[in-house]
Amino acid sequence: MTEKAVVIYSGGMDSFTILNKAHREGLEIYALTFDYGQKHSKEIEFARNVCAELNINHRIIDITAINQLISNSSLTSDVEIPEGHYADDNMKSTMVPNRNMILLSLAIGYAVDIGASKVYYGAHSGDHSIYPDCRPE
Repeated sequence: MTEKAVVIYSGGMDSFTILNKAHREGLEIYALTFDYGQKHSKEIEFARNVCAELNINHRIIDITAINQLISNSSLTSDVEIPEGHYADDNMKSTMVPNRNMILLSLAIGYAVDIGASKVYYGAHSGDHSIYPDCRPE
């Protein structure tokens, strides 16, 4: 029996890398894509297409309700997304507080429900200066 793994897959390059790692390991993948109202929603379509092409079980989960509580990010509000390097101070407006931990919590619950022994997500280590939930600790 093939080992099951849940992969948080946004459709962006970090999660694409981890999805392919799990795929190469021969795991039975259950990919989760979260719609939290992000402006870069075109990644959701990329995720859908990649999972279809690789024949990976894929679910897109609407969690836009979190914006009733977390609404100050330029990724999810009317505030314009700044340009620049992630280390630049102006990029702090792109932080969605505790986003990765929220996604991980949902993915772990799903893993327990389906009997998956692993949960994968790809965080860009270079984002650690503005995103606390991308730091190793």
